[in-house]
Amino acid sequence: MRYGQILILSGCLIVVGCGKDDKAAQTNPGVNGTGSPTPQDKGADPKNKTVSSPEPVKLGQVAFKLTSKELAEAFIKSETAYGSKYGGKVVEMTGLIQTVHLDKDFKSGTRIVIGLEGATNPKTSTTFQVYIHVGAADKDKFQGQKEFAKGQELTVRGIARKDALAVQQCEIVSAGPNPAIPFTVAGLSAALATGDGASKYQDKPVVIYAKVLKVVHKESQVMFTIKDPNAANGPEIVASIPAIHDTVVKELMQTKAGTVLYLIGNVDKRISGGIWHFRILNSPPTGVTVPPAN
Repeated sequence: MRYGQILILSGCLIVVGCGKDDKAAQTNPGVNGTGSPTPQDKGADPKNKTVSSPEPVKLGQVAFKLTSKELAEAFIKSETAYGSKYGGKVVEMTGLIQTVHLDKDFKSGTRIVIGLEGATNPKTSTTFQVYIHVGAADKDKFQGQKEFAKGQELTVRGIARKDALAVQQCEIVSAGPNPAIPFTVAGLSAALATGDGASKYQDKPVVIYAKVLKVVHKESQVMFTIKDPNAANGPEIVASIPAIHDTVVKELMQTKAGTVLYLIGNVDKRISGGIWHFRILNSPPTGVTVPPAN
């Protein structure tokens, strides 16, 4: 696998993180708006799980306001003290998005799992992210969170887990400007054709309006071959996503050749010179203008 496993079993979101003994969840517009694998996305620990509920939960008074990095540092310092202080409490947390993953939802097809900036354990060099689960009340905002991008600042309010570095039943308090870079397929292909361009855009979030030429499920990945919608013989690139769950595969494989759509994801030239961990959008991300189709 290219990233830390996230499994849904018996109605629970199982978040699997880094390091053999680490229980933390590991692996990046306005409030009313209607993310390539990272080095820390390694390892597995089946103890990590965040219970999800299909019903909106009314949060109580905020007990702590802090950054996602501060929450991760508290967990790294002492898991026991972290659980006693934050477990079950309502926290309002701000951090930069590091990962945005499409994953299986036991109740409703697929869902987005977001990892916020965390901290590194100096003893083990293990990097921890803070996973968040958006609650039912805000689940449709920002195109179901699919439009969020790596590097975007996000503030959420939710309930901290006692035994894992995760916050659940989150409300979206605010989201900073979306940093996704708008490209045409031809423009991105040209940019990645040079060494300087490949280095400049590697792992950066991009959004593209494109026509799907081919959809393939192979080796636990779904791959879209795309081109600019009106280009007769323009360049093609590949957008890929890990697809270990049948639900994710089924949803993505419904896309037919000839479909024109918006895609957002992170540049990864190592994957057929294209986009990794893509999500399909109905429209450009809030505040982002995509170039006209060629």
